[in-house]
Amino acid sequence: MHVQVLLALSQISECLPEDPKVHVELTQHVVRFFRHPHPRVRFAAVHCLITFSQDLGPNLQQNTHRLVIPNIVNLIRTESSHPRVQAHAVESLSMFVDMCQDESLMPYLKDLLMVLSQLLQSNVQLQVQSKCVAAVASIADRAGKQFVPFYDNFVPALKSVFFRSARRGGGG
Repeated sequence: MHVQVLLALSQISECLPEDPKVHVELTQHVVRFFRHPHPRVRFAAVHCLITFSQDLGPNLQQNTHRLVIPNIVNLIRTESSHPRVQAHAVESLSMFVDMCQDESLMPYLKDLLMVLSQLLQSNVQLQVQSKCVAAVASIADRAGKQFVPFYDNFVPALKSVFFRSARRGGGG
């Protein structure tokens, strides 16, 4: 039942009233499902956040970054046994960050890049790593010059993902 409700909520997100309080309240409810025991429910909650990020941004990001970013990072860290959920969580981070204002993102920059770097350097599935590459690109784009100190940490990992993907014939 939770999955259906979250997916329905994501479908109607573009029709929600333009009331930031409603957006914050709904986002709080969605983020609570990041800790649900079943991976399908967590996946649906992440999917809902992706849709919210697209349909309600950038106001959503401005009003909920303190809630959303730490919870996404925690979900990414804890989903190693469910790579599909982990990849979707990384994708939600990328989508959320795409519409974040720079000042909302900067307090989380180091932690975000650290978790993505760890994933890129680990043996997680290629689908997770490819989402990490997109998330790093989104964060680097938003961070601008603030990304420079982290650049050298990512080049070897990005090359590794690229060559690993090329060996498998992945072009996507």
